[in-house]
Amino acid sequence: MEIAYGTWESSVQLLPKYMCALSQYNPGTVVEWKHLRANTDICKTLNYVFWAFRPCVDGFRHCRKIISVDGTHLYTKYKHKMLIGVTLDANNLVLPLAFAIVDEETTDSWKWFLENLGRHVVRGEHGVCLISDRHKGIVRVTEDLPYFQPLNGVHRFCLRHVSSNFNAKFKDVHLKDL
Repeated sequence: MEIAYGTWESSVQLLPKYMCALSQYNPGTVVEWKHLRANTDICKTLNYVFWAFRPCVDGFRHCRKIISVDGTHLYTKYKHKMLIGVTLDANNLVLPLAFAIVDEETTDSWKWFLENLGRHVVRGEHGVCLISDRHKGIVRVTEDLPYFQPLNGVHRFCLRHVSSNFNAKFKDVHLKDL
């Protein structure tokens, strides 16, 4: 596998080149980096990377002003997480808006992702509804971000997550269905 695809280390080392190609061949694509503090300018350690494709960002102007965000595990050697923001278009199809790879789902990583989402995707749109699970980091961050505060927007919880959490606590399918 390593001969054909390389090692995890070599893949991570190629990430800047890949993101540069994404930007070059998809004009207007936004890529933001956050590195851990390094001892030298030559050697940097990846902390977070965010990207949003220009056609998706432009498409958001014609969609419902609802953005759902969530994170998922990347089952790799380094156990990173991928954060994603999506919306629905007029045909009820999912339009991906923004992505990020982060080390962990923390208040800091959600703050960085949502700030970039606001700056590069929301960009002054009013009435945007952010939907998320009840992750403490998201709840804490949205209290401070102007993009998702009245009058600019609102933050709401995903009913699937609420229902799942309710069922996990009370373990009663009948109550969950109600």
